[in-house]
Amino acid sequence: MTLAKKLTLAGLAAVAAFLLPACTSTLSGDEFAAEAPLVVSSSPLVSVSYSADYAQEGALPFTCEVKMRSDGTIRRRYLWTDGQKGPQDVSIVVHNGRTARIDAAGKAAELEPSVASMAQFFARLIFDPGSVVDSADRTVLNSADGHPQYVYWLALSDGLGVGECSVTADPASRLWTGLRAAMSDGSFEIVSTFPEYQVVDGVMFPVRIISSTDGGTPVRCTLHDILINPELPDDLFELPDNPG
Repeated sequence: MTLAKKLTLAGLAAVAAFLLPACTSTLSGDEFAAEAPLVVSSSPLVSVSYSADYAQEGALPFTCEVKMRSDGTIRRRYLWTDGQKGPQDVSIVVHNGRTARIDAAGKAAELEPSVASMAQFFARLIFDPGSVVDSADRTVLNSADGHPQYVYWLALSDGLGVGECSVTADPASRLWTGLRAAMSDGSFEIVSTFPEYQVVDGVMFPVRIISSTDGGTPVRCTLHDILINPELPDDLFELPDNPG
């Protein structure tokens, strides 16, 4: 065999090693949750509280204060300053199967459950991913530098409106590096990366997230003031009996 042929075959082998999976296997939802959780914790999570600063080119920056419990209760409070209207304060609350928008004056308006479906989906991935994921097809790929990467194609048992979903993770650290999720009704698709994690009270939590919706301008999110298993009383999530 000539040297030219040897080099050609070596080049093809290198390309194949990059493109072809090293192995593929199917995991149950619980196996996926144990192998590649979004949040790595050695003890059960029952509640999480944090603030997140959002920045996007060409858009007003805003802060979101998030409080959520493992029972599916969520409050997301959005704070920003409008050049004409001044400081703005709006919350989206999910509680007891209802979703509502609450303004700074406490006036509430009932919303379609789908408004908070992605937030609920992420919450379930944090607290109980096995309840969302029925199974996961795992493929091991080699990156350009030869570092292996896990790609999970998720079959969702209850995607809360989310249809197709895939996750990439570092097999050594078990940490997520990316997520792609598309709504089953085709309304939008979100792609996120997780470039930084920090240990908070013994829990490995993502603190920087970069996301884009439908291929648009990326939104950079920085998390801070993270609390693990804080007391979150019911009155934080109370809704009027008959919101307008």
